[in-house]
Amino acid sequence: MIFDHAKVALVDSIAREGLLPVNPYYAPDGETIPLIYYYTWHFLASQLKMLSAINGWSAEVAFNWFTGFAVIGFLSGLAIRISQKVMAGFFVLLLGICAQPFVLTDFFGEWIAGKLLLPDHPAEVLWLQMAWVPQHVLSALAVLMGLFLMARLLTKTTLQPVYAAILGLTVATGFGASTWVGGIGLAFASPILLLAILLLRLPFVQYLTLIKNSLIALGMTTLFSLPLLISQVSGPSLAESQLPFGFEIYNSTALASREVFKGQLIHIIAFWVQYLPLSLGISYLLGIFGLFAYRGQNEEARNFHYLSVAGTIGFLLVTLFIKSTFWNNSFGWRAVLPPLMLLLIWAGVAASLPYTAVLTHWREKALFVRWRRAIPVILTCGITIGILATIRIMHLPLHFQNATPEEISLHQGFLKQYQAWETVRTLTQPSDIVQSNPDGYLALTPWPATLPYALFADRKIAYANIEYATVFAYRYDAEKNKQQYQIIRSAFAAPVEAKTLLTLRDQYNIKALLVDQHDSIWQSPYIEQSGVYQLAYQNDDYKVYLANKP
Repeated sequence: MIFDHAKVALVDSIAREGLLPVNPYYAPDGETIPLIYYYTWHFLASQLKMLSAINGWSAEVAFNWFTGFAVIGFLSGLAIRISQKVMAGFFVLLLGICAQPFVLTDFFGEWIAGKLLLPDHPAEVLWLQMAWVPQHVLSALAVLMGLFLMARLLTKTTLQPVYAAILGLTVATGFGASTWVGGIGLAFASPILLLAILLLRLPFVQYLTLIKNSLIALGMTTLFSLPLLISQVSGPSLAESQLPFGFEIYNSTALASREVFKGQLIHIIAFWVQYLPLSLGISYLLGIFGLFAYRGQNEEARNFHYLSVAGTIGFLLVTLFIKSTFWNNSFGWRAVLPPLMLLLIWAGVAASLPYTAVLTHWREKALFVRWRRAIPVILTCGITIGILATIRIMHLPLHFQNATPEEISLHQGFLKQYQAWETVRTLTQPSDIVQSNPDGYLALTPWPATLPYALFADRKIAYANIEYATVFAYRYDAEKNKQQYQIIRSAFAAPVEAKTLLTLRDQYNIKALLVDQHDSIWQSPYIEQSGVYQLAYQNDDYKVYLANKP
């Protein structure tokens, strides 16, 4: 599990056709449409592809690793800076490889597992999010860097144009990498961050200077967010579109129903005392203790501490009460990233407490500080459970050990798709629209995805699959979307009518068809006999057809 499979086609699309990015997954009626999605991470990966002359898949993996190292380096460095102890950074690394403890609950029997099993998508730990959605992780990193820069700007009494400009670029990066995390999530969490700034009770001149610096930052953010904003508002009218998010209490526990008021209260409480501990483990517990037992030793540290508390609470409240309204709750799954990173930092700081001789920057009367000698034992138990959970997750795909001949054949066919799409690229132009079976290879992954196209094609497609055509073009006509899907999928089933192929060529502007041995049409001569498409290449595994001129 090294990629959110959809990213590679986006990276290829930007490298191939530039900005503003076009939608590589869906071409309604053969029209090339803009990408309604955030793409800063994908743009950076596309530049890596172009500079190093590698394919999109390799660029995605490489930039994924780069993002991961940047994130863990920043978190470790910040923990060291706060605690003034190198071991705090080491603890962040250890905590960062731990997984969700809830995956171990099934070892304690069906009754306990049924009570503790999380009914909704868990709050994934950092390494899982990094493997899956590095664009959201980059956005969360930008949010944390923004808090760090804001903490420093709050100490200034004179205009700081350089810091302000960097802050503006950082916010633009967060918004561009993930509209969920660095856009909508940050907007909803902002009132709590503003409250924390006011609670600092700084001199008036510092607040006035902050406003001036913020205006510079706002200008930079707006300027560098314009390309993404243009993409986001492109296509059908926003006034006629449904909001991509709404208000709903997170499904946190199996102990109560959200249908009644009492059940809703239980879910709100369970979010903090069951869902987050079982999802984030020892990082959540130590991080909370560290946040509320710490006392900043200087003005900048105090500022960052206040902003950390506000950021953690603010984004967790956003996760609790706001969700995506189409396809899945991607918003709730990703909005947890900034508090997750903050908790990792402060858990690392808290873990170094027993080795701190001077407690001037800790609340000495806090129970956590008075019992600090127990922290190594708690930490050892928590990390052991977390690493066992990681091992458990890494061994989840055991079902393939008993694969059927059909499953083995499907996986072998997938490997041959690399060469198949290379052939398609040889026979077509970079701007051409191509098509493979939108239902092809859906059984290859636990989620329905045309994985070979997303990884290997490096071409626009008229209809990738239902998920991609919906998520990346959610404002376009849903009925037309379904109709195009049904027509295209029928072209890969035998028998296929000539008028269907005419629709593909003349209405959907499809220049090439890729058919492989797993498609129903494979053994049939209908496409060749139609006169609409001609066979351009064939081997034992796949065929490529090119459109004849009308």
